[in-house]
Amino acid sequence: MRQVISSLGLVTAVGYDVISSAAALRAGIVRVRPIAGPTVYGDEEEAPLMGSPAWPLTEGFIQTAAWLRLAQVAVEGVIRFGQLPPAEDAFWGETGLVWALPELGERRFGWPEPETATALQRSCGDLLRKLTGLARGAVADEFILGGHAATALGLQRASRLLSERRCARVLLIAVDSWLDAISLQWLSDDRRLHSEELPTGLRPGEAAACLLVEDESAVQRRNATVAARLAGVEVARPSTAIDPDDAVRWRTGAVPEMAGHLDATVRAALGRMKTGATFSGDLVVDLNGESWRANAWGHARVRLTPVLESIREVVPATSLGDVGAASGALGVCIAARSWARGYALTNRALVCSTSDSGVVGTIALGAPGP
Repeated sequence: MRQVISSLGLVTAVGYDVISSAAALRAGIVRVRPIAGPTVYGDEEEAPLMGSPAWPLTEGFIQTAAWLRLAQVAVEGVIRFGQLPPAEDAFWGETGLVWALPELGERRFGWPEPETATALQRSCGDLLRKLTGLARGAVADEFILGGHAATALGLQRASRLLSERRCARVLLIAVDSWLDAISLQWLSDDRRLHSEELPTGLRPGEAAACLLVEDESAVQRRNATVAARLAGVEVARPSTAIDPDDAVRWRTGAVPEMAGHLDATVRAALGRMKTGATFSGDLVVDLNGESWRANAWGHARVRLTPVLESIREVVPATSLGDVGAASGALGVCIAARSWARGYALTNRALVCSTSDSGVVGTIALGAPGP
């Protein structure tokens, strides 16, 4: 059974819903403002650290509290966009909930691993239901801690839940924020924050994106519309775990392997499209200014030369900064809106992601037509 995306929700620095956010990104709007954080320098003087917050939505909220603020707006948006039943309706009792979240490393979060699942259920799943009135789903909430690759991992999990008929549909919530003091200090300590002094750093951002995943037959039965078709999702993992004490050197050394995995997952995703061995269309990538990620993608592009024909690279971080675990679902939203508004290059799209730990994901999408 073919699976589709039937509704979208999105909140970013440039819009509080999927329509305005996608339109702003299409127009090239950039929203940057000074944020509180570690000192950076320009022209040998202190300069303000710049970021892309969803201001003022998350002002005064950090980590899971910021995620909840963002997720609440995105969930309300997915209900509105798809003209879905209200949150308390039995419709949502048949819906599984999958969270695509950051990689909860010790240095950034300091959470004891044995307590992570319980803490996330309490601080994310249970609180979201209190804020939105969302009915408890047919299966327990699942939390995918995958960073940039979390959406690809989450869509794979959603596909299994639907194939096993454990729920009627899956709501995937991808959310992240780099803007709390601990995360910013971690980025600063690893020399990852963009400044005049470090032009190859990232600009911290935040976002939440929601995707409602269903079997196409179920969407047809309720006379709903399709936003995008899921052609396939491919994931590859690094052969060695990241060294948290020397992450910069580890990522630099892992570039060839990550490039190989990007090459392999793109080719595998194209195989699932069953429309030929080459690809033409929009290619949404999570480049964020960091050299290791650019090098991995550059090496992969060389490898992929025989299979990439007419493509257009879309780089959301140009407008939004790095939105972490929300980046993959954001890419899906951008592709879906490009078909709805008629500016897509072709009726196919790829969303490519590489997490900080080297996990690579490629999502193959098709336009909602027949």
